[in-house]
Amino acid sequence: MKRIGLNFYAGLIILISVMLFKGSAGAYDLMKYYPLKEGITWNYLQEYSDGGKNYEIFCVGGTETINGAACKKYWEFDSGELSNEPNDRDYRYECQAWTSKGLMLYKVFNHDGEGSYYFVCDPALKLFPRSMSIGQIHTHSTNCTKYDPGGNVMGTSTLSRTITLEAVENKQIITGTYTGCLRVSETFCEGADCDPTTTSWLAPGIGEVKRIITGEEDRELISYTNGFITYIPEGGVILKRTPLEGLHAHGTAPPPATNPYDNVLTPLPELVNYSFHKASTVNIGTGLFHNIGIQASSSLYVDRLFIYVNKNVTSDTNLTKVANWKVYKSNSNTVGTWTAVPISSVAVSVYDSLQNIYRYEIRFSSRQKAGFYKAVNMKTVNASGLADVFVTEIEAYGANAI
Repeated sequence: MKRIGLNFYAGLIILISVMLFKGSAGAYDLMKYYPLKEGITWNYLQEYSDGGKNYEIFCVGGTETINGAACKKYWEFDSGELSNEPNDRDYRYECQAWTSKGLMLYKVFNHDGEGSYYFVCDPALKLFPRSMSIGQIHTHSTNCTKYDPGGNVMGTSTLSRTITLEAVENKQIITGTYTGCLRVSETFCEGADCDPTTTSWLAPGIGEVKRIITGEEDRELISYTNGFITYIPEGGVILKRTPLEGLHAHGTAPPPATNPYDNVLTPLPELVNYSFHKASTVNIGTGLFHNIGIQASSSLYVDRLFIYVNKNVTSDTNLTKVANWKVYKSNSNTVGTWTAVPISSVAVSVYDSLQNIYRYEIRFSSRQKAGFYKAVNMKTVNASGLADVFVTEIEAYGANAI
């Protein structure tokens, strides 16, 4: 994470306020189209001007009462895996709530390498009014007090935010093209010190799909979930593991017995290219024993795999069962090194209903460390009206303590 402090939310606030709903007189109603909802999760690939990269996860999880107002916690977690600072595991949250005035910010909490601190804004900072029209400019300012973890005052600041709703346009990013996006620019200031202007694109029903801070950061959405809770209240966060390579082999018998294709998987880059909407050659609707593999860092825990497909498989009665998947791990992807990983559950969720992308979540009974993982379908998809069901992507996730 490069930006620590209250000014971190230059751009983050746009994400959690997400979609604008077009109402009367050409206005877009923020409250109607996307209220804050427990469990919504956004996963981004973020690139910095110095060449550093990382994954950043944002999610809504938990509530807090600030100055008598109940608000939602909007979290940010930094994987640090791809950055130049591999031990970077900062996290933070904003307390936000919709009121009759608009989307209000009450508190910002930060934890970084130097410790923890938080800000409380009184009155709350208005991030968005209830509605805006194209070309409209909105500015609001307030005073915020900084506290240490013990509640001792560390100082006060005057914060202001100016936002302009610029246009509606289509936006192409790494995972595809999103239509009807709202382009929004904003400037955040702490006293006379202002951050560079941020430009963001908000997609209908999704939220922020791309953000640019000129000369500093470029962030793009690589996955979005409405209903899977990423924030763990007990003290952890589920993070995407960096996909080093996509792998595949089409076996002919239950692995690992008598299956010559089981022991060495061959590269299949299309399984980890962030093209969640583009079918690979792996068809689990007609073919058994697909070894769907991914290489990740052997030093990080993995506790689940996501297998994305290009059909609505919510009615599938085969691959929603634990017994009809096998998962294996290896540190070398070589003959005789694959060992079984017990599975605790399998579930299906929608990823993008408009483009008919769904995913299987395969959870392990316990977290694992290995360089290679693969999921093997022991049966084909069984759902009325479905035949070909192509895999579009595989992801590996694991829990990190905070």
